[in-house]
Amino acid sequence: MYLPNQLSLTIPASVESVDDWLAMDCKNLETVYWNTKEDIPEAAFCRDSRLREVRLADGIKKIKYAAFSGCTALREINLPEGLTGIDVKAFSGCVNLKEVYIPSSVSYIATNAFEGIPGLVLKGAKNSYASYYAKAQGIPFECVGEAESPITNRPILSSVKCSGNTVTCSLLREVPGARSYEFYVLYDYAAQSDRPYYDDLYIRQIYTEDTTATTATFYNLPKGDWKVVCLAKFMNNKRTSKWSNEVSVHLSQQPAETPVITRAEVKGRNVTVTVKTENPRKQMGYDCVLAKSWDIVPEEKVYTIKNKRVSTITFKNVKPGTYYVAAHSFVRENVTSGLKVFGEWSEPKKIVVK
Repeated sequence: MYLPNQLSLTIPASVESVDDWLAMDCKNLETVYWNTKEDIPEAAFCRDSRLREVRLADGIKKIKYAAFSGCTALREINLPEGLTGIDVKAFSGCVNLKEVYIPSSVSYIATNAFEGIPGLVLKGAKNSYASYYAKAQGIPFECVGEAESPITNRPILSSVKCSGNTVTCSLLREVPGARSYEFYVLYDYAAQSDRPYYDDLYIRQIYTEDTTATTATFYNLPKGDWKVVCLAKFMNNKRTSKWSNEVSVHLSQQPAETPVITRAEVKGRNVTVTVKTENPRKQMGYDCVLAKSWDIVPEEKVYTIKNKRVSTITFKNVKPGTYYVAAHSFVRENVTSGLKVFGEWSEPKKIVVK
């Protein structure tokens, strides 16, 4: 529908179906009275630059993708009780929105639902989903009362920190009755409508069987825009929680290449290792380790040689035993910080020192 000259639009309560892109790019539309219980469709009022006032009826469950994106004149909107979801870019670019009250019924807000709105303040009940969402996204939040049913049956991501291409995410607390947690790094375009997330929508997964393991660290993530989510599984392993809130991360540095160990030679108590990458000039150096197990993790390193730019290195006076040798190359995040950004570990090679 294109309404080039219409100033006001009313959707009657009797309407049972509304098309996507209903009034997109209607430059003169100023007011909308949405009296039906139908969800706000995708891009329904996207880029309606004069839209100032929107009244939504009770009973709406979801505001869909980019429904009000780019409505630069919009100053306020009432979100009715009973609303459950605010989808991707629903209000992005609504630069004149100063505050939005999020009802306690909302259980999903996309990470970028309110992006590009400087000075926005979200309001809602203490311990509501909206309060945790605002904290994770760094949006000011004003408590108005307290949620009748605080969220306890799903994970809440309270902290997601980036260092180079390493992302560490932490839950606010344990989920009562949870048997395990699954942490995911997703493509930024993955939306709630895609849940459960399919294989082509996430790039990494960490599964924990320790019910107290409420922190997970992803190493060597590729450059790009991603988002982190978590799921709890309960004792019988047949029931899962709702997904956690989503937290966006931006990684600006492409990690280094994954090297290949072309030689691991033992002579007496010395171990000589040769490392190869496709583009050695692009790598700033290598860290090489001898470890006691096949899985190379920090606490299992026994011998480490760091910051070597040469492709062949030697471990000297190694104690007798069985080891796995592996290497990973690194680049620097930038000249100022000097932070190493590592690539993946090479395939380990087994050696025996007698």
